[in-house]
Amino acid sequence: MPLAKCRDCDKEVGRSAEVCPHCGTRRPAARKPPGWYAKRIAAGFLLLWGFFHYRATVPETPTGPAVTTPANTCAFNRSDDRLLGRVLTTTPAGDGQTTARVVMAEAWGEVAGQVQAVTVPRNAILKTCE
Repeated sequence: MPLAKCRDCDKEVGRSAEVCPHCGTRRPAARKPPGWYAKRIAAGFLLLWGFFHYRATVPETPTGPAVTTPANTCAFNRSDDRLLGRVLTTTPAGDGQTTARVVMAEAWGEVAGQVQAVTVPRNAILKTCE
């Protein structure tokens, strides 16, 4: 029968002993494997790193509910009155901004026809498409 030291009195007892015959400790040979504490600390750091890394890469959610706009609503560039595209939904964001999901117009080249999230001032030009 292999022997081990009791975790309380450090005298030799059998590994399968339920009680130490010297001090009465229950399961005297039961010890935690070496390095278990360091492994738990490393796992904790990995969880924290993962949490903060995930938080840093996820964009903030809009501050208001999405509002579906009428099917014939278009957004126009405020500076030159150029058509951005057809607006699907608008969502109020912070700082006087609005996030609009826009199907981009042909004038925008390679993004034409794609749905883009566009951040515009709240007083952006939204009017009926012709």
